[in-house]
Amino acid sequence: MSTGPLRVGIDVRLAHWPGIGRYIDEIVSRMVADFPATEWVLFANAAGPATLRAYSDPGLPERLRSGNVRFVACAAAPFSPAEPLLLGRLVRNERLQVMHSPYINIPWLPRQAPPLVVTLHDFRHPDLALQAGAPRTWAKRGYYELLTRLALARAARLVCVSHFLARQFLDFRPSLAPRLSVIHHAAGDAFRPLASGAAAAEVGARFGIQGRYLLFVGTLKPHKNLLAVVQALARPEVPADLQLVVAAAPDLRYPAVGAELARLGLTSRVRMLGHVDKDRLPALYGAALATLLPSAYESFGLPLVESMACGTPVIAAPRAALPEVGADAAWYAEPEAEPLAQAICKALSDGPAQRQRRAASLAQAGRFSWRRAAAALHAEYLRAAAGAAP
Repeated sequence: MSTGPLRVGIDVRLAHWPGIGRYIDEIVSRMVADFPATEWVLFANAAGPATLRAYSDPGLPERLRSGNVRFVACAAAPFSPAEPLLLGRLVRNERLQVMHSPYINIPWLPRQAPPLVVTLHDFRHPDLALQAGAPRTWAKRGYYELLTRLALARAARLVCVSHFLARQFLDFRPSLAPRLSVIHHAAGDAFRPLASGAAAAEVGARFGIQGRYLLFVGTLKPHKNLLAVVQALARPEVPADLQLVVAAAPDLRYPAVGAELARLGLTSRVRMLGHVDKDRLPALYGAALATLLPSAYESFGLPLVESMACGTPVIAAPRAALPEVGADAAWYAEPEAEPLAQAICKALSDGPAQRQRRAASLAQAGRFSWRRAAAALHAEYLRAAAGAAP
């Protein structure tokens, strides 16, 4: 390894995505600040074509402005056929010691030139399962599996975002163990409890929401089980004044939730806010009675830890990585109407148990830290640069 400064490249072209985008923003910002001696080369989307503007996060260069950071524009759209070769050529031109791909769409490089670190966010995600009437999912699933296999084969170091996910990969291929590490996500600094009444006042002023509500943060994809939440809200044991607030971008591919709201006559009790910027989420979390995350699959579950960091307990499904992240601080219910309704009624109870749950949520969220995650990831770069992979 060179005796000069460590020179690391990171693909930040997915910085706008929910989940992965938050990971890129938080982890890169922290590493740039905490490791000023490292030279950072960030591969971002080239300005211009609409296909690239759709992926862009125009504020990222300003947030990461630093003397040890240089941006390189990449004209290849993520997941396009030309992406591996074009990105690979740019990476080779930068004479990097390590290249980090925060998802499985890696650049095509000569083996170990430079060594790759790949973050693994999911494995055989349910959204990629084949669905009747959607033949294009065959190609989508095949391409995803090809990218996954290439990433597993080419990476010097593999980073999983939870022990649950690591077990999935090790069950699939035990030989990955020497190259695999676990580095958890965390809640950003903005996610913290607000002063008493401040969250409700901000939510009222900004979104026009008054009264008691439950919060759902995520997407409308079926595995998130928002449909079951809507059905739980309609059950007679759930108070009729309780509202549901949904922070999720509209998605015409998934009309089932809207249709169910109309069928059950719940349109007036459910506020669909669309996408909500992360700087507005802390108030939404803080004023909610509970956050709902009944997903069938989460490799980590950022809304869970963000809500807990704001002091708001979570009702989660006992599936995938959610019990690992929520531990004893969350309520757990199967993602079906009746169990969710029962858990909602528990969350509405006022008294010592509720205050204890909020305290437990804050304590559990404190176990996760982007600063510690950044330090652990930087250590992975050093291992890769030193040739630690078998």
